Amino acid sequence: MEITPKDIVTVFFGLLSFIALYLVRPAADTAHAAKKTAENVGKELNNYKLHVAERYVTVEQMEKHFDRIEKSIDEIKELVKKQNV
Repeated sequence: MEITPKDIVTVFFGLLSFIALYLVRPAADTAHAAKKTAENVGKELNNYKLHVAERYVTVEQMEKHFDRIEKSIDEIKELVKKQNV
């Protein structure tokens, strides 16, 4: 039995495919795991953003609130002045 160049090429590509399978598959599994982790982190970040939006007040909202309080205090002052006159 004689080994032909076709046999050598076939064995070479067979070995190359076998090696590539063991090199590419773990990389693909790692990439898939990284993608899942990134998706989970994205979901957690969105949940945190929602929590912050629901629980904390913006500076603009605080300023509006204090403006209303100051306006109410001013109105009370005016009422007290009118009663003292």
